[in-house]
Amino acid sequence: MDLSGKILSDPVNKWIFSNVKKDVYLVGGYIRDLLIGRISKDKDFVLKGNIRKIAWNFAVRFNGTFIRLKEGQTYRVALKDNSSTDFTLLSNNILEDLSRRDFTINAIAWSPETGIIAPFENLRDIEKKQIRIIRSRNLKDDPLRVLRAYRLAAQLNFTIEKRTREFLKKYSRLIYKSSPERITEEIIKLLTCKESSFYLKLCNKDNVLDKVFYLSNYSLNNNIKLIDKFEDRLKAKRLTMVLKTISQGLKTDGFIRLALLLLTVNNKPLIKKIPHLRFSNLIKNKLESINKSYQLAKGGISNPELFEIYSSAEDSVCEISIILSIIKDKGLIYFLNRAERFIKIKKRNLINGYEIQKLLNIKPGPVVGAIQKEIVKRQFLGFITTKPEARTWIKSMGASS
Repeated sequence: MDLSGKILSDPVNKWIFSNVKKDVYLVGGYIRDLLIGRISKDKDFVLKGNIRKIAWNFAVRFNGTFIRLKEGQTYRVALKDNSSTDFTLLSNNILEDLSRRDFTINAIAWSPETGIIAPFENLRDIEKKQIRIIRSRNLKDDPLRVLRAYRLAAQLNFTIEKRTREFLKKYSRLIYKSSPERITEEIIKLLTCKESSFYLKLCNKDNVLDKVFYLSNYSLNNNIKLIDKFEDRLKAKRLTMVLKTISQGLKTDGFIRLALLLLTVNNKPLIKKIPHLRFSNLIKNKLESINKSYQLAKGGISNPELFEIYSSAEDSVCEISIILSIIKDKGLIYFLNRAERFIKIKKRNLINGYEIQKLLNIKPGPVVGAIQKEIVKRQFLGFITTKPEARTWIKSMGASS
């Protein structure tokens, strides 16, 4: 099936081109992905006329959610299949619109009347699998495009043209002008790519990464090497846990890459490492837990020390296990088995606080919590395995006090 057939076989595209008779174009990544054989559900249309009415009618027809992004300029319709369709006002002509876009591979348009419109050697760049800017001014107009270049290269397994890289270096100092939410979204997308370490390395080599993460180029380079090791482990072992989404679209594999990237020898506060990023409280809390655990893991790791590390990790025990296997260069299965044992013991709750109070004839307070933690620790170390053994140990504590 040719490109036109593929586009018009989609009911969304067919409806729009049937109901908007002229001055409507399908643009950007959707066409790019069709040309390289990727599946892309999200669509962008630029058109003239009453775009609000068109977007609203589309939302009604496809039972979607109508979203106003910029009144009179851009509207989005979110559909039930988690795809989105954007409608943007075409202010002048399509060539001018395409000339303002980020990279040549995205500056493509199509309509039934014109066919494909690719005025900047776009198809050559797609064939060469390279990211190339249209004009440097476009980076200055929206500095977030600097980060997007590395993210797109990682997602598509493309290279970045040499001249384009020079401009990415030049305008990286302006990234901070973009909203933290947009910067965070690009970073999450980059970290979620299967082999993001290669592109993180490139980003760091171009002195771009330290404009987002406030760590030295040297520290970032060392941490990217750890991410490289993590990706090698992912290739060697099937870890289904890394596919779980944590928050903001960040899956566990992306979170581990993020945690590895932020590792520092000194206990530098998280907020000072990522002032231009806006992560959810869940992600921030998990990062703080990982950092606390990492600070405890600088020397050798005995079983008692491993217990303290897992206790500090809170709900990130599996993640810190993977990180430990990388920084200590020890078997992943060993740490995951120990993590599984720790989690099971914590859930089992061999003896509760009320029973401890009754056995020792004490009131509720921090002592009860400390005893509970010690019981869990002794279970983890293999000193206590049953409830009677736990009760005996608690009584001995009472007798010795």
